[in-house]
Amino acid sequence: SCSINKEQNRFLDSIEISSRIHNKKLDLSNMSLDRIPNLSIYDIEEVNLSNNKIKKFEEKLFSKKIKKINLMNNKISGFVVIDSLDLENLNMSRNKIEKIY
Repeated sequence: SCSINKEQNRFLDSIEISSRIHNKKLDLSNMSLDRIPNLSIYDIEEVNLSNNKIKKFEEKLFSKKIKKINLMNNKISGFVVIDSLDLENLNMSRNKIEKIY
């Protein structure tokens, strides 16, 4: 039988995250993530979290060095507040966001 452990799907350890960083870019797209992992400790400038099942945006999970975040096609809803990140680009299209502050 083919069963998928949901906890395993959600949890990324630091080794797996580190192995996906190339030239300060991190690709975590299409991984069935339902939350943003804590990326604040990584030296990255771009992260691709598109095509997941993320429901909530929390800026504290990102490094202050982050410049580009792609969260396209997730399940983020309601209001998004951004006041401590200095972003050049934020893609949140194909979510259910009412407003970004």
